Amino acid sequence: MWECVRVGGARGVEFKLVWKSECDLQTDDGSATGICIRTGVAAMLGATCGRETSGEKKENIASARNNRDPHYLANMGKVLDTLRHDYPRMLTEAPQMDIYTKDVIFRERLTADLHGKDAYLAFFWGLRFHCWVLLRNAQMEIKSLFVDEDRSAIHIRWRLSGYLRLVNVNWVLDGLSIYRLNSEGLCYLHTLENTVPPQAW
Repeated sequence: MWECVRVGGARGVEFKLVWKSECDLQTDDGSATGICIRTGVAAMLGATCGRETSGEKKENIASARNNRDPHYLANMGKVLDTLRHDYPRMLTEAPQMDIYTKDVIFRERLTADLHGKDAYLAFFWGLRFHCWVLLRNAQMEIKSLFVDEDRSAIHIRWRLSGYLRLVNVNWVLDGLSIYRLNSEGLCYLHTLENTVPPQAW
């Protein structure tokens, strides 16, 4: 393995390549990219130390696919149909829970993780209650849906909108939900990400 080593030279500090038996290429700040400077010529040396190569990624994806349950695709299809059905009704009805694992996790950045179906249902009960109290003509809609089959994930961009009761102005909240599926095609993790600050006008 070639390593970029910092040495002293007649022109000041220089770097040279040294063959190493182990993969430990690092710069002074610990990053995995070295810079070779010699006679005014600079070349970037990208190191793959500790990183997953494209071949390894393909092998991991293939291994994950081989370990999937025979009913994985059918269950994933049911998850998609259920999510499309539930989102427009999210503010009036409880979500259908047969697409989730018993110990499903709901994760978002402001609070601790919620574990289990009961906690998941309680969160959405709270969402319906607060929207009923604060908003008039509230609605939830799917803006886009993407299936990442390699990572067994479903990405949904959604919009929550309505009129604030106290000030009678339009209120909009956009966000992204990611649903992770296990080897059986059931959702074991729902992550709320990239929530855009709400807008009112």
